[in-house]
Amino acid sequence: EIGSGLVGSEMCIRDRRYIGIVFLCVAVMVALLGCDRAEESAEKVYIAYLEACKVSAEAPLPYCHYEHEILRGYAADIGEGQLIDTYRILERNKINKDLYEFTTEVTDRSGDQQVCYQFVGRIDGEFYVMINTYEIPAELQEGLNVDDYTYYQENTLPIEDVWEQQAEEPTD
Repeated sequence: EIGSGLVGSEMCIRDRRYIGIVFLCVAVMVALLGCDRAEESAEKVYIAYLEACKVSAEAPLPYCHYEHEILRGYAADIGEGQLIDTYRILERNKINKDLYEFTTEVTDRSGDQQVCYQFVGRIDGEFYVMINTYEIPAELQEGLNVDDYTYYQENTLPIEDVWEQQAEEPTD
């Protein structure tokens, strides 16, 4: 540059520093935008799942991840009595970069209302809904305190008892 007192190689060194700083700023901005998009993507999948829960017992199944296939069968067999009428997402919590918890108030078609914890996690690059903590794969559980999201209703069997009963049933 004329009048700067710098010669060609000195200008290149100075310009390289500026280029490095600009590159770093752009990389940080892209990373931050990616984080927001992941949360938005997780919420979009969760809303699609909730909307599907208004349609039929089978409609939400493609949005769900089941660690135990027996539970997929139970979900499909629950029937139309468990369809929701309305929902309201009360809270969204980021557990880690691949797992989000949604606290949701749902009202079923009979008018019964409850607040539930459900999760959306990224598995193989795609987001899936997990309706209970035991459906969350071990690799997604970093930072998850299961006790914070565990609740038992009267006459509810712990999932371990369900698996044990299933294992004892004869197969055809």
